[in-house]
Amino acid sequence: MSWAREQFGRPAREAPTPEPRIVPTAVEQGRHPVLASLPLEVRLAVYRRGHLQEVRAGERLSEGCGVQFVLTGAVGLFRRDGSGVCLRLAGPGSIVNAEALADGGARRDRRVLVPGAVLSLRGPDLVEIIGRARADRLLIDQMLAEQSLQDGDIACNALHLAPARLARWLLQLHEAATGADIQITQAELAAMLGIQRTSVNAAGKALQDQGAVRFVRGRVRILRPEILQRSACACLAPAGPEASPASRVAGAA
Repeated sequence: MSWAREQFGRPAREAPTPEPRIVPTAVEQGRHPVLASLPLEVRLAVYRRGHLQEVRAGERLSEGCGVQFVLTGAVGLFRRDGSGVCLRLAGPGSIVNAEALADGGARRDRRVLVPGAVLSLRGPDLVEIIGRARADRLLIDQMLAEQSLQDGDIACNALHLAPARLARWLLQLHEAATGADIQITQAELAAMLGIQRTSVNAAGKALQDQGAVRFVRGRVRILRPEILQRSACACLAPAGPEASPASRVAGAA
């Protein structure tokens, strides 16, 4: 304050506190097929009743958040046994904790792996807005898609070695981060994949020697994703929208 008076003869103005966002940006809306497929008046009601928040890497999503629409970034769904094993990566366009539509509690620990934006809404509020038929269709689709993804991961874990699985996860995280550095350590990657840290270290060093990635102080920078693509197992799946067609949710009445 005194420096401002000396320089300009008047007090320095405090920077205005930014208003919290209520409506997602056009880019965020476009990346979530379920939200984008809803009629405009229904979608606006979801935005008004929901809670839009910026989430940071490492942040845990609380139990009382209800249904969560991942607009940008990525959320990892972890076992609740403290092992650190990540069962699924929910990237842009995904829905987390759809069980809240049936008044069920979260079955997985939810931790943000890539910073972004999440729109949260209590299960009963979402049912009231979109209707019971749409809510039931959404719940069924999400549960079936999650089971299919988990079955695929089980098969992948049994068939593929650590280097191919590591490359697959790094590609998924890279896609969700839209090219930005990934804030994760090799120890965390080992826990997420359920394999020994030495195996991840060896696989990471091989990828780094090929010029595909760079590991620096708790961060991973993807330099040449095409090399990761060649190294990844064939069961690579996008971290984004599940396989359920959004039109089925939009069309239910």
